[in-house]
Amino acid sequence: MPITIDTPYRSESSSKTPGEIAKGKERLKDLYKPLYTDGLNLTPGSKLHERLKDAVLMRARESEQEMKKRHPRWDTIDQQLRAYIPTSTYEEKLKNKDSRKPISIVVPESYATLETFLTYMLAAFGDSPTFKYSGMGPEDRLGAIMLEKIIDQQIQRGRSLLDLYSQWRDGFAYGIGIVGISWEVLTTTHLVQQDEYQANPVTGALEVVARNRVPEDRIMYEGSKISVVDPRRYLPDPTVNIYRVQEGEYVGWVDTDQYMNLLRQESEDGSAFFNIRYLEGDRTRTSIYREGDDQRHPDGDSSIKRNAPIQTNKVDLIYMYIDLIPKDWKLGDSDRPEKWLFVLANDSVIVAAHPMNLYHNMFPVAVCAPDFGGHELIPISKLEIMAGFQTFANFIMNSKIEAVRMFLKNRLIIDPKLVNQKDVTSGSPVIRTRPTNWGRGVQGAAEQLKMTDITGNHMADLSAVMQMSRSTTGAVDALQGLQRTSGERVSRGEFEATSGAARSRLQKSARIISMQSMQDIALIYAFHTQQFMSEETYVQASGRWEETLRKEYEVMERDIKVSPFDLNVMFDVVAHDGSVSGTGDAEGWIEWMRVVGTLPELQQTMDMTRIGIHIARLLGAKDAEEFRRKGDAPMQAQIAGDEAVAEQYGLGNLVPLGGQ
Repeated sequence: MPITIDTPYRSESSSKTPGEIAKGKERLKDLYKPLYTDGLNLTPGSKLHERLKDAVLMRARESEQEMKKRHPRWDTIDQQLRAYIPTSTYEEKLKNKDSRKPISIVVPESYATLETFLTYMLAAFGDSPTFKYSGMGPEDRLGAIMLEKIIDQQIQRGRSLLDLYSQWRDGFAYGIGIVGISWEVLTTTHLVQQDEYQANPVTGALEVVARNRVPEDRIMYEGSKISVVDPRRYLPDPTVNIYRVQEGEYVGWVDTDQYMNLLRQESEDGSAFFNIRYLEGDRTRTSIYREGDDQRHPDGDSSIKRNAPIQTNKVDLIYMYIDLIPKDWKLGDSDRPEKWLFVLANDSVIVAAHPMNLYHNMFPVAVCAPDFGGHELIPISKLEIMAGFQTFANFIMNSKIEAVRMFLKNRLIIDPKLVNQKDVTSGSPVIRTRPTNWGRGVQGAAEQLKMTDITGNHMADLSAVMQMSRSTTGAVDALQGLQRTSGERVSRGEFEATSGAARSRLQKSARIISMQSMQDIALIYAFHTQQFMSEETYVQASGRWEETLRKEYEVMERDIKVSPFDLNVMFDVVAHDGSVSGTGDAEGWIEWMRVVGTLPELQQTMDMTRIGIHIARLLGAKDAEEFRRKGDAPMQAQIAGDEAVAEQYGLGNLVPLGGQ
């Protein structure tokens, strides 16, 4: 959430008498009682409130105890990705003395590897549409096409690819990437014309006597929204595999918001929040389950000062989705499992508690773990696997830096009886001899210390370590855009084989992410749209469905109006195979097209147009369908012998081109 800075706040309750405080609490009881779900008593301090608070805290504690075991390793990954090493006292003095001198650094191998993975993911999932749908039956096909176009608009307007990018980054860096999906409605105020009428005294007809502009609230945007969850603040059910979030009893996370923002949300119509004013005198508390932000910025170079003393109005919220039976929890009479959302503020006050009532009956959460093994709670990420290589590479590089510094110091062995020692230690370009030695020469007063550079092969060792790291992770030079600089010239076949094998490994990761997370997100997007979309909207008849809309459904307009009722269809999510356009063997397909063109038997069974479109995709065309001929399809030519043509002509099955 955005961070704001206000003036220091002092609670008014600290100056109130016990009687005034009691009256204030009674006033809040009367204020919030109508807002509680199904008439439940969720007043802070009540039996139900305390029982729900303890249930949320118990699950948060259970999950946090398992998750925090990985935090130290994640801190190491953050250091490596920032190319940051805490400077020693010696290096601080060295840098203060001469800022041009190098100090310890991190070799950015982990960063380069991560960038390679993310570049492939963005190429695999970044093309429009991000999610593809198909109708379950012929009657659902048009509705599924419209659903796909509506959701693609939501992805573009909500800039959801940025949040998905963060999820993939967390997945490759920490082993898990988490997002939550919610429905967002943004309203704006527009000025509309409102006429005043008055009856004509002669004719009695109503006439406009004034035209006014009045403000009116309108929905500017409605659609699903993706929010990234920090893995350090994630609270999953530790009894199930990390990516099988829908099979757990609960799932949650810790978020930080502002007191005034929560008050604003509470005041909106249909808001799920209540009890916010109970936090008025307790705004300096924080949740014990919120990971400290300083661990991610140990050098203090953070632009967001979450722990600044002046900022006392932040509120830590534990969002906890729990699959429960309302009757057992004394939340209702139903004895069927329901998914409820509880929000606990500052570990003390329940500020939301209600059933989700979502048509998809899922936790609105999706998790990707691209390096999962199937049995662990949190898998080891690719960057953790290469952490040893990274540490060794740092050691090699920094040893070389230290050796160069030692050589450049021009280390001397001196006789303190003959040489002025202060001149030597101060770095003066002139070294004076002692007065007792004046006129006797300088032989034997100082000599250069002979040193052997044991780091002479370190740069070659560094190259070998980096190559081993890239071979392990699959982020080889060809995928990073690097050309081999040693050995013989790389042949085309070798390059294509190497890069193709590496892409296959990245395609595997992309396909796993698709099955673990992207399909769940696509499903939730579709159900949210069917359940919550309230207004008509327009989509464009373009892209991969344009020809189908034109020919099969006779849609001639470019802009198509879609109502919520048009989307009430049965649908399937089309799984993504993780491939990237422009990375196949286009030359092989072009050769195959030549073969088909020379053999009449293959021409009868092969569709040359589809082969051509496939080649265009392999060559990098994002939407090859745009190059299809518009209008009537061209005639299909066939090759036949003279006798066969004469026979068919005699039967009346063939006519000359142009008519009789």
